[in-house]
Amino acid sequence: MGFPPNQNFPQFISKKLLLTTRESTNVTVSITSANGGSDVIVQPGNVTEYTLNFKSSVQSSTDLNKGIHVRAESGKKIAVTAISYFLGSGGSFTVFPCHTYPSVSEYVYYVISSETEIGNDMASTLLLVGSSDGTRVTLTPSQTVSIPAQLTDTGIAVDVAQGSSYTFTLNRLQTFLLRHPRDLTGTKVVSNKPMAVISSHECAQVPDTVDFCDFIVEQVPPTLTWGKRHLARSFASRSSNTHYQVIASNDETALNITCRNESQYEEMKVKLRGGEVYSHETMPNTTCSFLSSKPVMVVQLSEGGSLEGFGDPLAMLVTPTEQYVLDLSTTIPVFRFLHHSNSKSFLEIYSSVLDTSLQMNNQPLPLMEPVYSNSDIVGYVSTVPIPDEASYVTITSNGEVPYSVRYYGFSSLFDGMGHLSATGLDPIAGWVE
Repeated sequence: MGFPPNQNFPQFISKKLLLTTRESTNVTVSITSANGGSDVIVQPGNVTEYTLNFKSSVQSSTDLNKGIHVRAESGKKIAVTAISYFLGSGGSFTVFPCHTYPSVSEYVYYVISSETEIGNDMASTLLLVGSSDGTRVTLTPSQTVSIPAQLTDTGIAVDVAQGSSYTFTLNRLQTFLLRHPRDLTGTKVVSNKPMAVISSHECAQVPDTVDFCDFIVEQVPPTLTWGKRHLARSFASRSSNTHYQVIASNDETALNITCRNESQYEEMKVKLRGGEVYSHETMPNTTCSFLSSKPVMVVQLSEGGSLEGFGDPLAMLVTPTEQYVLDLSTTIPVFRFLHHSNSKSFLEIYSSVLDTSLQMNNQPLPLMEPVYSNSDIVGYVSTVPIPDEASYVTITSNGEVPYSVRYYGFSSLFDGMGHLSATGLDPIAGWVE
């Protein structure tokens, strides 16, 4: 993994890893980077914080050796959340494990970012981190970009035009950062080995006509883990609209969107080409389903805080129902620094069927709200406020009904942060033989 730039003052940005485990005993975790490394102990049912040096972020295309390796002791499993935070500018993402899938020789990723009117000093970014030596990477950018001389075969920097492709090599923990003043959404990355692909924007405006920007970031999964059924709800406590971006990996992808609240119902049907992005905007207190004929990736974004006096843009992946989990217990770290006056944070728990066994901190969930496709119920969601004093919360299940969890929050200091907290990364049937 790695940290992309959060605005333009790295010396002030706090960078942390939040580590949890479902193991029954302590887990030793090794964390290594260009600035050194150390071992930490992760206790079951607790959150271990690890703070990284401010120099650990990748600030330019010439920062080539800033990959971070997080490894649990043999046979043990951990969950890792990355946080990049400064007063008024914060973002978080789930760090995906590096999975090498049997019989897979090509890993495909797509970038989801945003736009801004702030100026060229605030950029849309893409960060690549190699997991193995000799990883061949083919980049097809949505904007004209430059590959630094250190990564080209000729030793001379190469400009790659929008829609053209260029192939280069990344080695283990080697990093490559793309920065561009225009939106890099739709950029395609293909590699022969798995790697970390992190989409972000140093200070995105959502939409670009709304004042107040914020750092947004997500690690994007490879297309072989994408799904065809996504459920989402507009952000709780927000009076502004919620935005979605849907990207297809295959041509002739039929997408059916159903959004519903107490006073409004809407249905959209569109057809997407491979790499095409469809944007959709919904009102507050609205649930949506995204059903597609071929796998897609869905990202949810909140608007800037100028409309309501708190919070700012954040970006979160929407877990496909095919990647819901059967975990008996999931521990979710809480961002304590979001706990300012007029700040709010929430858990969203999704299930494909009504599940009364799900609990948060040993208490039953509030009534789960149905999510529709046309007139049919296709899933349920429960939105739960997080107590101010909490440093973590625990979701428990009977292990019989798949579910997913997302965590997000908004601060009165104009921050917005959120990420997945329970998701699978299995290859979807039909993608891998």
